[in-house]
Amino acid sequence: MGHAKFECALYVMCRGDKQKKELTKRFEEEHPGNNRLFMWESHKSPNRIDFALSSGEFASYLDDDILAIAEWLQTNFKLKIQGYCYEQDEDTAARWEVHDDKIKSASLTWLKACTVEHNEMLRKIAEERFHADFNQE
Repeated sequence: MGHAKFECALYVMCRGDKQKKELTKRFEEEHPGNNRLFMWESHKSPNRIDFALSSGEFASYLDDDILAIAEWLQTNFKLKIQGYCYEQDEDTAARWEVHDDKIKSASLTWLKACTVEHNEMLRKIAEERFHADFNQE
């Protein structure tokens, strides 16, 4: 069996420093999501808090934990978790996100069958359609 890759790019944007400090304090005290994800201050924005997977955890079993954190953030701070998780092994790849209190996922495995030219063409179409630069997060 090959090596699996997991990337957690989940985050929350606080409304200010006071909320960020309170959220951090309560998260450490209450441990929503069974303490399988940890958080830290992001370097990307002063009001952003990033989440990461605790070492040794496996992504596929985190749905309930991520949803518990999403519910905790909404209930206690009126904030929505943002971002995505990405998981890949030698045979499959998937991206999943939280939307409307549910985990939505999409298989990306089909992209492996596309040529480089097809991938570049699909990327260009997506950038034009969604007015996005997919070189950035």
